[in-house]
Amino acid sequence: MKTKTQPYQLNPIPMVSKQKLPAYEFSNTIKKSTSGPG
Repeated sequence: MKTKTQPYQLNPIPMVSKQKLPAYEFSNTIKKSTSGPG
């Protein structure tokens, strides 16, 4: 179980960064969608 926890702990780092991106990426996606082809 400790072996499974190690890789999981390494993921949270990039996962947190990805979770923070959605907010900014979401705004960008909507802007691109509203702007059209961008």
